[in-house]
Amino acid sequence: VTERPLVAVDSVWRYDQSGSEPAADWRQPEFSDIGWRQGSGAFFVEESDLPAPKSTPLTLGRITYYFRTTVVVEEKSAATQLALRLLVDDGAVVFLNGTEVLRMNLPEGPLEYTTFASPSVGNAVFSDRKVVPSESLRVGTNVLAVEVHQSSLGSSDVVFGLEASLIEEIRPALPLRESPESWVELHNPGTRAVELSGWRLEEGIDFTFPANTPLEAGGYLVVARDAASLR
Repeated sequence: VTERPLVAVDSVWRYDQSGSEPAADWRQPEFSDIGWRQGSGAFFVEESDLPAPKSTPLTLGRITYYFRTTVVVEEKSAATQLALRLLVDDGAVVFLNGTEVLRMNLPEGPLEYTTFASPSVGNAVFSDRKVVPSESLRVGTNVLAVEVHQSSLGSSDVVFGLEASLIEEIRPALPLRESPESWVELHNPGTRAVELSGWRLEEGIDFTFPANTPLEAGGYLVVARDAASLR
């Protein structure tokens, strides 16, 4: 398995902590977040230690905080998968190019700015690495959008950080094996055709050439025990 880092926990994000829900298309790549603030992770209001640098302070009194960042993928294959680790207090949903790929500590169904997370988180720690659906991942620029929800309006802390990587499983090469099939290639380097009628091969391949079997000048002819296996 190979792993390529895509987003570090201290990467730069645009964020909105205005205390109201943004436009409905805020998760989409085409949305303009130029008016949002900018900061690097981890985002926090937290007195306890975190397993990541406390980089950008947030303001309490909001139920939901919104984050966006862009990532560039230079290449991908059918085996490429997206892996995420979240550092969140209390709940979050992650979107990739507008498609939800991960939800933590939040109910199923549509979410609003006023939706509370459950259960609440004491001290934020990194989640286990989650391999998420990557069908919407594309070569070129991608947008990760995250909404972080508090468990109550009076919560005394909030934390957001994210790590993303691309993983790809490389299948091991098969060991060299001898083929159970046998074949012989004949070549006529001469300038005249050679008639092979009555010629016979024995041992690995037992074959007698029928009448009217010419091998043309410069031509090739393959004789196999199982001709279908060579096609």
